[in-house]
Amino acid sequence: GMRVRLFQKRKDGNFYRDVWLSDKGKDRQCLYTKDRTEADRIGRQLLAALLQNEPGQVDGPVLLKSLFERYRRESMDYLDNKPHTKVEYKGRMNVVVGFFGPDRDVRTLTASDCAVYFKRRFEGGVICEDGRVTDPVRARSVQADLKLLCTILRWATGVPIGLGKLLL
Repeated sequence: GMRVRLFQKRKDGNFYRDVWLSDKGKDRQCLYTKDRTEADRIGRQLLAALLQNEPGQVDGPVLLKSLFERYRRESMDYLDNKPHTKVEYKGRMNVVVGFFGPDRDVRTLTASDCAVYFKRRFEGGVICEDGRVTDPVRARSVQADLKLLCTILRWATGVPIGLGKLLL
């Protein structure tokens, strides 16, 4: 037999999932979301994967914009920041998402993509997601953009999506 259970330990807390498999026993992990709809979606994906004997495997790309939105909702590193820092990060990601595109699979980003971004951002003329065009900036500003992108990607490497599987 098999059973998947979703629950919150505390009111307004993160959702958890319990999976019970007759041959392996119980496994509990945090889903790192407080949204019931998102937790239900993750639970259904996990159940579907278990029924196909592919534990926790989620098909499809990891999109840049949705990854940033998830980071803003779930990452304690982001949530612990002051409001002005959150606004700065949102502005930086507005430029990054505008350059790479909201539907870019982050698993396809390469060092040469970042080098092209660095050059274009340094020279100016990047069209942001909100439609504005950037002015030329100094190297430190571009470095801060890429550092934030790396921070988000590093965070995603620790986000569980199933039995022994991670988002990245």
